Amino acid sequence: MEFSRKTVRFGMYEVDFASTQLRKHGLRLPLQEQPFQVLAALLERPGEVVSREELVRRLWPDGTFVDFDRSLNAAVTRLRQALSDSADRPRYVETVARHGYRFIAPVDAGESPPPRITQRIRHRWLWLAIALVLTIAVAITAWCWWVPASRPSATFWRRVTADSGLTTDPAISADGRLVAYASDRAGGSGLDIWIQQTVPGSQGIQIAKSEADEYEPSFSPDGTAIVYRSEEAGGGIYVVPALGGEPTLIARGGRGPRFSPDGKWIAYWVGLYISSPLGAGSGSGVFVAPASGGTPRQLETGLVESSHPVWSPDGRHILVFGAQSANAALPLGPEKSAADWWIVPAEGGSARATGAFASFRSQGLATVYPAELPRPGHWIGNDVYFSARFLDTVNLWRIRISPNGLRATGRAERLTSGTGLEVCPSRSQNGRLFFASLSGKVNLWSLPMDVNRGRVIGAPRQLTQGMVSDAHPSACRDASLVVFDSTRSGAAKP
Repeated sequence: MEFSRKTVRFGMYEVDFASTQLRKHGLRLPLQEQPFQVLAALLERPGEVVSREELVRRLWPDGTFVDFDRSLNAAVTRLRQALSDSADRPRYVETVARHGYRFIAPVDAGESPPPRITQRIRHRWLWLAIALVLTIAVAITAWCWWVPASRPSATFWRRVTADSGLTTDPAISADGRLVAYASDRAGGSGLDIWIQQTVPGSQGIQIAKSEADEYEPSFSPDGTAIVYRSEEAGGGIYVVPALGGEPTLIARGGRGPRFSPDGKWIAYWVGLYISSPLGAGSGSGVFVAPASGGTPRQLETGLVESSHPVWSPDGRHILVFGAQSANAALPLGPEKSAADWWIVPAEGGSARATGAFASFRSQGLATVYPAELPRPGHWIGNDVYFSARFLDTVNLWRIRISPNGLRATGRAERLTSGTGLEVCPSRSQNGRLFFASLSGKVNLWSLPMDVNRGRVIGAPRQLTQGMVSDAHPSACRDASLVVFDSTRSGAAKP
């Protein structure tokens, strides 16, 4: 079959023969010349067997001396990886034993633009507890900050997502073209990993989904892979191709994964993600694992607790949040607080304090439990971006880390001034800064129970509704009245 048009589509993919590009939902996929030529040969005769001999003649002209069988197998494997296809259960490229390959998906040789992704966004309640319970509905929005290099004081904010449920943990690719995040917009059982272009009007693509929550995505330096945390099978670190494919387990139990600047390693931390004083026995520690898979190793830091690792721009050091003594972040007074940001050699070695917390305390940022403690978010150039509480707001900040002494220098600079929770900063090389802006409401619910048997005997019923916080309920004996705290004004009618 000869195509007279320049583009061919199948499924969610589009092939542009003029530019020799393979695109998925409009996003270009990295594909080398030989795998592209294999795809082109199969698309010229969809449904027919293209022999290995024909492919060899097409890929290697006369006079070329290579291991044809091994090289052709490698080209087909790379093509399948780009298409998120499988040799055992093919959707696109089928192997015909002892003959060749066949393209088995329906092919459209039209020129109309590929269909846009439609999405169903639902509002969902985050938690339902037992008896008289609180439900927290959290709406998180990713925002983009563009800082022109010639005018660092100029800012332009643009809202990227507008979901009514939970959308959080934005991560920007190094080139600033793609953003990944966790969202429950699919209306399933929890959070999934999504990706979309950063241009206005772009739509998200769901690239990782399981029955368990998936969150904390981060891009590889070249933008071809995403590492993230999944609660699947007890929790762990997984890597998935940036535009979808089969996830690969890297390590069990990890959190907050980050690729090294050269893409060869993944740093993450292990411990309990709970609101407890640092050094109070959560047992957190930082690990490094090969990005291609292998045995992780724990960084010997000399700290009793360490978490939230962030790579230095040159990949030689890792910045961690931690403490050198137990109960370091208890409210015992600034002079007794040993919590800080620490520099650890990537190959392992004793941690050195950066002195960042001393600067934070001097500016009035919250540095003791139970406030939100400043944790490093993203290190680019000489600046580390983070979120911190100042008075009654949590905003984005940055502080300079000296390239020589690796110490925090000067005062932290406040970047945002919103009234919600502004968290999870991620910045690209070209100056785009993404973050999540969180707002929430707390309402009261009731859940019918057979307390003698410990069983739920009915559906939950919402008692209050509004954009305010209702908490600490107490019911009378016959449950006809409920007393609770509220930030609303006027009369409440539960």
